[in-house]
Amino acid sequence: MKEPQAPTAAPVVPCLEVHEGRTTEPSGIPGLTDPCDPVMICRHYRRQGVQTIMLDILDDWDRHERFVRLIKRVADLVPTLWVAVATGFAPSLRAAGALLGAGADMIGLSTTSVENPQVMREVADRHGSERVLGMMDVRRVGPGRWNVFIRGGTKRTGLDAITWADILVELGAGLLLPNSLDGEEGGEGYDIDLYQAIADTVQTPLIVGGGASTPEHLYDGLRQPHVLFAAVAKATHSGAMSITQAHDYLHERGLV
Repeated sequence: MKEPQAPTAAPVVPCLEVHEGRTTEPSGIPGLTDPCDPVMICRHYRRQGVQTIMLDILDDWDRHERFVRLIKRVADLVPTLWVAVATGFAPSLRAAGALLGAGADMIGLSTTSVENPQVMREVADRHGSERVLGMMDVRRVGPGRWNVFIRGGTKRTGLDAITWADILVELGAGLLLPNSLDGEEGGEGYDIDLYQAIADTVQTPLIVGGGASTPEHLYDGLRQPHVLFAAVAKATHSGAMSITQAHDYLHERGLV
C-alpha cells in the first residue's frame, strides 16, 4: 500500500459515528429513505465524489462480528476506508488485523496509543505505518498549549499534544489526525494554531479535524503545512453543507 496521499479532487473526508450498525444521529441529507443507514449515506457521499470515508464505530469489541460486516460493506463502496473502534482502541494486534482484513485501509488508534502503545507499535511493524492512523482528541489549555484526551475525549491524560504527535510517529503512525474538541463544540473552524504547531514538530502528513461547518473552514484547514485531508462530520451529516458544495468551493480556489 502506498503512503497516504490526498486525492487531488477529493481531500474532504466525511466521518460517520456509528453504534450497533446505525449512525448515532439521523442524517439530514435530502433524499435518504433511511437517514440512519451508514451504507446508504456512504453511497450518497460516493455519488458526490468522496474517495475516503471514516467510520467511527462506538461499539465495544465484543460486538465485533456486527461491525466487521459493516466494514466489509462500506469497503466495497469507497476507494479508501479509515476505521476507528471504541474511541480508537484495539485490544491486540489480532483485533487490529481483523479490521484491516475486513477492508479497512487504515485503523485509527488513540486510546490504545496511550494505554497500550506496544499494540500500536506491533500493528505498524506487522502491517506498515501506512495503515496506522494516529489520532488524538485535544483541548487548548493555554496559549500555544494543548492536552491530549482519550476515551472519546472524556479522560484527560495531561500529555502535551505537540510532544504526543511526535511520539505517535515514533510508535508507527503514517498519518495524524489531531481532533480539536474545542472546535467540535464551537463549529467555528479548525484550530489552525494547533496544526501549525504540530507541523513545526513533525513532517508526517496531517488531517485537520474538529470545527468545520463551512467550505471556508475546509479551505483554511487544507492550506496549512503538511495537511492532506480535512475531516468533517456534523456539517455534512446534517445536510447543512454538501460534499459537492465543498469541492466546488475548493476547486474555485485552486485546492482541488
